[in-house]
Amino acid sequence: MLRKATLLALTRAIEDECCARAEYAALFASFQSERNYRQSQRRWNELARTAQVVVVFADFGDPATTDASPVKIPLPAGAPLRREWTLVCEARDYPACVTGWEFPGQRGTDADRRFEVIWSVDPPV
Repeated sequence: MLRKATLLALTRAIEDECCARAEYAALFASFQSERNYRQSQRRWNELARTAQVVVVFADFGDPATTDASPVKIPLPAGAPLRREWTLVCEARDYPACVTGWEFPGQRGTDADRRFEVIWSVDPPV
């Protein structure tokens, strides 16, 4: 179990390493809400500059356009992915995956939100 601040630090470390290596990676991330994505949008635009593909999932209102990067995939209200925090980096020299499932009943909290998390990074961060 990790709190939001710890999960954010872990995913940012992976994002930073991916950006520093400037590999031709495929990146996928779920942000639960568009508001959460907007807080990281500048980082993800920078990641998209050197990545093969960048795809982000959230409760975006409009369908994604095919020429946009990152590609934004809207999630419907009942989608299970809207309870998850996910980052997948598929790169030859730096594969990584972090996924967290948000515990139910945490409405009204933000910084203290808790997630059940698994991750795999090679090599370790």
